[in-house]
Amino acid sequence: DFALGFGGRGLCRISVRFSGGRHGEQHQQHCATLLQKRFHQCFVLIACATQCGNGRILDTSVPVTDVGRPVDSDVVMPCSGFHIWQPKGISMHLRRLIGAATLGVFTLSTTAMAETWRFGLEEIEGSVQHRYAEQFEKRIEERSNGDIDVQLLPYGKWGSSYSALYDAIQGGAIQIGFASGALGGTVPESQLLNLNYIMPADQWRTAQALNSDTFLKSEAWQNAFRQRGLVPLAELAEGYQVWTANKAIRTPADMENLGIRVMDNTLLRSTYRAYGASPTSIAYGELYSALQQGQAEGNIQPVFAHQEMAFYEVQDYMIFADQSQFVATVIGNSDWYDGLSDEQRTMVDEVTRSLVNEGHDIQTRFNKERLDIIRDKSDIEIIELTKKERQAFEKMAKPVRKTFVKEVGAGGEASMKALLKAIKETK
Repeated sequence: DFALGFGGRGLCRISVRFSGGRHGEQHQQHCATLLQKRFHQCFVLIACATQCGNGRILDTSVPVTDVGRPVDSDVVMPCSGFHIWQPKGISMHLRRLIGAATLGVFTLSTTAMAETWRFGLEEIEGSVQHRYAEQFEKRIEERSNGDIDVQLLPYGKWGSSYSALYDAIQGGAIQIGFASGALGGTVPESQLLNLNYIMPADQWRTAQALNSDTFLKSEAWQNAFRQRGLVPLAELAEGYQVWTANKAIRTPADMENLGIRVMDNTLLRSTYRAYGASPTSIAYGELYSALQQGQAEGNIQPVFAHQEMAFYEVQDYMIFADQSQFVATVIGNSDWYDGLSDEQRTMVDEVTRSLVNEGHDIQTRFNKERLDIIRDKSDIEIIELTKKERQAFEKMAKPVRKTFVKEVGAGGEASMKALLKAIKETK
């Protein structure tokens, strides 16, 4: 039975209860030692209830680290196998934590003593995000000499709702993760990366601009995340978003009233309404059956996602309009990141910087190989819009920039200016 609560910024308390058995005291001491090595700036209260024949209960509290003030907790909430004490004055963080706790990611190992960083992915194993995360894992573990263990959690290992992943990162249950279109509900400014016809046609140039200090380290972009308990660490451009449908699409008129699936993002819905479509949001794991059953008539994904999720099997046309690239932001919990040593923060920054080129190479290779597989395994018709045809969509998409600024505000406008400046600098 585990309990986790915050008592002031960055402080936590964990209570572990054992009931029955003559080895209770031994387990108590082992757990206290383990927790002391795995958690920093916290009190750990080990309540070991060893029931004897006369019903005697042994209770013990073990302070792990003296943080200078006690933990204030007063509300007990049951949550998927353990309890979370909700303290006063930090309700937002605890709500996030409670959501994350249902994922079952709070685990204690009796053998692993390395510091564990959990890395949540929006995609399945074998995807672009997974290959990138594997390289991150390898480099961090090598540079830390094994002192840090990076645990990868692909889509499905933490749940299926993207908001659950973002909540877990905000709460600190997962330290690092990918966040893309659906993040707009948490960080509205992040919808900037979903604007159509704003990125350069050259995908390598896009990767450079997104990861430049001009954009990634800009005050506006950093503040957008930090005021939500997050920090943007890197940007991964995963290739052009490609439309699929059961009819050919060459003009905005062809998209009229098309029930196209988009991520749960207000700006994406505004964009596709501008094209004349009827956008709808469907969970990623339910999308194949929705397309198969006609609940959605069209879809938007990078090529590799169309292939690995087999969406191409239930669509007749694949349309390349070069309207936007799928961009996932590597985000971290801000308290976790700020709590790293200077050496660890430098290591994270240097590793993510070294992966800009690697990430571009991964997505380029994946999308090329997966398109070849789609061509070999299906008779789906592939359409590449001409420059003139693309311009018709671009003209309708450009006013959505004003919609973005109106809905998001000054922070969004400043972030957009930083991005456009970075794109200009990478010419």
